[in-house]
Amino acid sequence: MRRICTLSLFALFFGIVVGSVHRPPPVLAACGLNTECGDFGTVTSSLTVDHYDIQMIGQAEVRVPVEPNNGDTWAVTARYQKQTAPPPGTSCDCNTFTATASVDVTWTGSAWSATCLSGCAAGGPIYGVSVCTVSSCSSGATHSWEYELIVDVDNNIYGVVCNLGGFNNARLYQVDYDTSAVDNGDTINIGNCTEVATKSPTSQSWSASDTSSFECTFTCAAASGPSVSIVYD
Repeated sequence: MRRICTLSLFALFFGIVVGSVHRPPPVLAACGLNTECGDFGTVTSSLTVDHYDIQMIGQAEVRVPVEPNNGDTWAVTARYQKQTAPPPGTSCDCNTFTATASVDVTWTGSAWSATCLSGCAAGGPIYGVSVCTVSSCSSGATHSWEYELIVDVDNNIYGVVCNLGGFNNARLYQVDYDTSAVDNGDTINIGNCTEVATKSPTSQSWSASDTSSFECTFTCAAASGPSVSIVYD
């Protein structure tokens, strides 16, 4: 878990609401570099995504799994708070720094695959992505409707330009996930693992933010980020 900057009395009194579309700027209070996983190491952010249609069975609403025809495209944005100096590591009152990658998550017919379309680089701050199956069924054919996307990202970055002047360090405090494309899909009868009916997503815009669940190991098993449900009709 990340060390979180102390909220101001104003924020505690009035509250801060983080919406899926309009996100407030970070509270820039006293804080230092992230030290978990090593000052120069990378950490893992994750997002679990499921797809479903709501159907009435009798008097009850039932979530019916939906397998996308292809998958989802995500904008993954790593957000950093820049630090002022001197003294180093004592405040976060510079402007923020962001890095964004475009990631395509695709169902191949037997497994999920994740491809970084842009924004991933050998020098970071976003290095690469991977994906694991969370929920699936198999009966001759294999179908799935839920996956976990993981992202390998710098814990801290060094030598970035501060709007107050000079070059300063920055700490990762949040990773945002926003869809840019969601495919149509088919409902799955998990009793016999067959496709039933074609469905369309109710929206192309879905989002979530990973704010404190960064892990040191780049595996799905170690990750524990937020989740989002993509709803079909």
